[in-house]
Amino acid sequence: QGGIYVLGQAPGISSPSLPAQVELQGNNPNPFTAQTVIRFATPVQGHVSMKVFDLSGRLVRTLANEDMAPANHSVTWDGTDDNGRPLGAGVYFCRLEAQGRVLTQKIMMVE
Repeated sequence: QGGIYVLGQAPGISSPSLPAQVELQGNNPNPFTAQTVIRFATPVQGHVSMKVFDLSGRLVRTLANEDMAPANHSVTWDGTDDNGRPLGAGVYFCRLEAQGRVLTQKIMMVE
């Protein structure tokens, strides 16, 4: 929306480095009780899907399903399903789909 944008280096100005590949960088804290932050990176503009599944493979929450710019990103999951209902303690799987790659990570929620 107007303004000056700089990519590269200049005195007193630096740009964040862009990731080299799609990465699922983990969540913190893990295990968690109230909420956890899931970090991931995308190297190019494109569609990103971040979903959480339970141990039986059932989709319980969609955290992202949109086009995203190349950058380091994060989403917060509060342990609820898509209807806002709290889920029980246990093991869940976070699945990131971006640029033709699918990455999965185990997340543990405790009481």
